[in-house]
Amino acid sequence: MSLPVFSSTNKPPTTKNHSVPEGLKMVAMNNYFGIGIGAEITLAFHLAREENPEKCTSRFRNKAIFFKAGLKKMASRSLNLSNVIELYVDDNIIDLPPIKGLIFLNIASWGAGSNAWGNASSKRFNPPSISDGMLEILGVGGVAHVSQIYSGLRNGVRLAQGEYIKILVKKEVAMQVDGEPWMQPPGRIIITVSSMQATMLKRRKRKSK
Repeated sequence: MSLPVFSSTNKPPTTKNHSVPEGLKMVAMNNYFGIGIGAEITLAFHLAREENPEKCTSRFRNKAIFFKAGLKKMASRSLNLSNVIELYVDDNIIDLPPIKGLIFLNIASWGAGSNAWGNASSKRFNPPSISDGMLEILGVGGVAHVSQIYSGLRNGVRLAQGEYIKILVKKEVAMQVDGEPWMQPPGRIIITVSSMQATMLKRRKRKSK
């Protein structure tokens, strides 16, 4: 089975030693990539919406269904990601703490505009930038932590920053790209920068008469 390769679109490739293996499926990532609990909730909401589209006719109803999916996941047990994947950032393996989810940010906005990375300064990490070709990688503790990030009460657990990410998937796990979820079988995921440039639209100024 072909596996996804995700490309951020904020900077052309700069790492000559890193190449994308042939035969992998390309999927463009503009905002974020998620593994684990956040993707599980999104997938549960997606399936519920497909089964009962008539119940998803308003933003309020969609939020209610999403909230219900989160409560169900809170009652169930999710695997610690350290038992599910191995994460490498710029060829360095990352020791994962006891977390249920991972978020890879291309821009500083996640979950309807939440600042999951946060604004606190750090000697270990650089301030996020949309033009540095780097992705911010965060850990999420569980459903309650996801809710707190959504509401702006907490940030994710800062783990790493890098431009070439490799993920070895050892067990089936939920994933999502920009809100599109699926179940990913064991295999390999690569996230790297893309030579594609995003097209930006700007309103033209009206000429004064």
